[in-house]
Amino acid sequence: MSVRGIVLLWGSLLLVGCADLPAASSEKDQAAKLFIPAVGRANIYVARSGNGPGGSDSFDLKFDGVKVCRLAASTYFVISAEPGPHEVSVSLYGITSSATLLAVAGNNYFFEVTARPGFIGAEPVLKVVMLPSLGKFMVRQNQLAKSFEP
Repeated sequence: MSVRGIVLLWGSLLLVGCADLPAASSEKDQAAKLFIPAVGRANIYVARSGNGPGGSDSFDLKFDGVKVCRLAASTYFVISAEPGPHEVSVSLYGITSSATLLAVAGNNYFFEVTARPGFIGAEPVLKVVMLPSLGKFMVRQNQLAKSFEP
């Protein structure tokens, strides 16, 4: 393959990686922004701002080891979880950042996803948001990402 062909192929792959991901319906987005967990469950919000390194990359979000969605810039996802221990993780280019929590029914938990420059590209960073008011503010600034479930 010629150098020109390799450059065109690489450019095409980069453009595909930058494509917008589908968002959830506005009704689901508005309902999630009420911050009311289902009876006997907790809500876990993971929000990703649109600034900083890796802004065009989409991170894989996993909950208890199961991939639930891809987080693009300026999106968030909410997980309705049973009480008990859970793991939240985000990954990109094989690099993972994770956190654990002990969910209590009736509570909301907030995480922020950012990125830092890495050797290959952006590396995900998952941080706990300790102030519920800040977590709610972050979620309200973003759009609900679409789940992998139908």
